[in-house]
Amino acid sequence: MNSSVLVIGLDGATWKVIDPLIKGNKLPFLAKLKKQSLSGISQSTLPPLTPSVWTSFLTGVNPGKHAIFGFLNYRKENQHFFTNADIKFEPITKQVKSYVSFGNLDGLIKIAGTQTQKITVDDLIASAKVKADKFKKFLAKNPETKLSFVLFKEVDVAQHLLWGTRQLADFYQQLDGIVDDVYSYYQNQTRKQKTFIIVSDHGFHKAAKVQFSIYPWLTKQLAQTHESRQLVWNIIHVVNKFLKDAGLDMGKVGFVKDRRNKFVDNLEKERTSGLAKDFGIRATFEGLYFYNSKISKTLLVNRLTKLKYEGKAVFEIVKPADKVYKGAFYDQGPDIVFMPSQDIHLNISPIETNIFSKYETQIPADHMSDINGIYMMNTQNEKLASLPTKISIVDFRPIISDLLGVSKPLGLDGVSPLTNYSLLDQKILQTKAILLTALNKYKEHLGIAFTGRKDSLVVMHMLRQVCQENKLNMPIILFIDHGQHFAQSYMFLKSIAKKWKLNIIWENTEIQRNETLAESKIRAIEDSVSKHSLVALVTAIRADEAPARKKETFFSDRKTHTRVHPILKFSEYDVWEYIKRFNLPYNPLYDFGYRSLEERKTTTKVGDYKKPERAGRDKQKEKVMQSLRKLGYF
Repeated sequence: MNSSVLVIGLDGATWKVIDPLIKGNKLPFLAKLKKQSLSGISQSTLPPLTPSVWTSFLTGVNPGKHAIFGFLNYRKENQHFFTNADIKFEPITKQVKSYVSFGNLDGLIKIAGTQTQKITVDDLIASAKVKADKFKKFLAKNPETKLSFVLFKEVDVAQHLLWGTRQLADFYQQLDGIVDDVYSYYQNQTRKQKTFIIVSDHGFHKAAKVQFSIYPWLTKQLAQTHESRQLVWNIIHVVNKFLKDAGLDMGKVGFVKDRRNKFVDNLEKERTSGLAKDFGIRATFEGLYFYNSKISKTLLVNRLTKLKYEGKAVFEIVKPADKVYKGAFYDQGPDIVFMPSQDIHLNISPIETNIFSKYETQIPADHMSDINGIYMMNTQNEKLASLPTKISIVDFRPIISDLLGVSKPLGLDGVSPLTNYSLLDQKILQTKAILLTALNKYKEHLGIAFTGRKDSLVVMHMLRQVCQENKLNMPIILFIDHGQHFAQSYMFLKSIAKKWKLNIIWENTEIQRNETLAESKIRAIEDSVSKHSLVALVTAIRADEAPARKKETFFSDRKTHTRVHPILKFSEYDVWEYIKRFNLPYNPLYDFGYRSLEERKTTTKVGDYKKPERAGRDKQKEKVMQSLRKLGYF
């Protein structure tokens, strides 16, 4: 596809500033562009920290997959700034060969710790002009550039320092001319189908007047916890004395004595500790990190959620990490993620003693509590006729990929309205045709092996549709249970059975002496086929899962029955596109880095999407897959 995309990043830009200036005729270029473009709100990551957001923009995934949660990596012993080497998901800039990046739009911008009002509008505009001139010179020499990025960090700095002043309006007016110049140059230099995007990583708001210091608050919570534990110890002491008087001294029982001593040691440690950080909790702007802390995360989430100041909530959002992030690295960020309300400034200094105090600062504006950035998209691609008024920052990667005609990698969180489902639609029609053939041919002697895992879920979803559309009865549904699945897998299977009204027959199997788990499953399959007089069994295997399955056919004869493989030609990517497209519920383990599920003891996470899907499975079983399949394995 002969297309190009230019992205202008206005770091921290907000409609709160831009719209009034447009109405006042101060921004002629942005006013014209907004009228001619798709526009709306770009929703940031949580919390709205620059490194996390721009990395999500480039990768199309949330921090739980790319592993950048802020400026500093607090999970390392020696804390350090995140760098490009820490990104766990390949950004689009690695995929598109012809690109240019100026202004550190790599998602990992290191900002000076303090920003002072010594910086002037002239300084900021001079810096912006340098970036614009560098880009124009590059484009003049490389007119065939497909993907370009120019980030103006100066917007963020200007809003921090000049919020509510005429100087901020002056800055925006001059920046408007610079962006106009870059846009015009881009339009004149390239002959491709062009798309021009303006986007910001978060919004902005007036600085709060009240400061909430989290360390003294945490210390108070931990002190209350200590008092509760002290009360428990007093009760234990009284009960132990009563038993001792009755002739039973529990203190002499080994495991009771050990636990009592450990309890007392922890109690003394809590009593003598002065700060919350000594209890294994670290407060950061993105949330709370736990390091072997004894206090309950659920307890702190509940208390922070209910915390108020003068009748108003202190935090707008408080959630455990697994409710915010998805991916193999979700637990590498804060354990509790929060975002304060715009009326509250979060103070993470461990030396502060007052929980609430007046916030005194020379910085008039902040962005820590505003996830709403901006976007404008002006494109010559006629297929992109509309966009929602609110889109996630992770949606830009797949949209840009579709605009450029490049493939989208597996694992993307973002979605694109330009996604071409024609190939998937063909596979869906093929799958339904195979299922209908099997239903008509084998009738009551047809069964389906159902596990509730992603592939099995897709097959079951289409099978239900085929039966409903053709007024046919559902086949026998079998679940081979060897007792070693994840607890989440059992819970999901029961919930989807209830939701979809599936009559699942649980076939329990026990591993016999000198028998492997795989061999017991093969025996259970054959026993179930015989028990239910099945002539054919539908499974959810795919040819791309393992070399041993590549030569399979849609209808494959075995010694005792025929295997039906309706999604044989689906890929892992197809499966997830189907699940997202039809909004299917799925096992929550997939959100935390598991790509292929089996026994809980031998299944591990696979955070690297370049690795095979089954890289987290039992390696020994994978090595002998061909032999197992000859014996009757799926």
